Amino acid sequence: MVILRRLLLVLLPAALAAADAPVKSVLERIDAGRLDLTPLAVSYDDLHPLWGGLVLTIHGTGKVDQKAARQTPGQPKMVTREDLLKLVRLLLSEQAWSQRVPERTPLPDESRVRLTIRYGNDQTVIWEWYNDLEANQRIVRIRDSMQRVAWVAPGR
Repeated sequence: MVILRRLLLVLLPAALAAADAPVKSVLERIDAGRLDLTPLAVSYDDLHPLWGGLVLTIHGTGKVDQKAARQTPGQPKMVTREDLLKLVRLLLSEQAWSQRVPERTPLPDESRVRLTIRYGNDQTVIWEWYNDLEANQRIVRIRDSMQRVAWVAPGR
């Protein structure tokens, strides 16, 4: 049993890294100008059945989709190519294909926030506990950036 655990501790992280490698590669190729942005979609999702929340998706075409409950989202706008590329660079700098928060049993009423990156058939999902977003300063930075580029600025 000990040998099996040690083997899993070695093989599992390598398998997860290999599974996420296509998304990392896609983001690097988009950033280098060698891959079309159109099939890209980045989604932030903190929707909770009791507390509400937001699902915000930015597509590589510049289109914004959103769904909100118990909150008022910003007014969506088309995202420019320049802003899409800035988002790609932020995803690269945050290594947004890599899950950092370990699995554990949730506390009562605790929810997860998910960030999904899709490109064609390749996809990766990372998550954090909602209550830890500000402390972690990872997915929340991506969310804030997505909101800035996807929503009409207040007062306009």
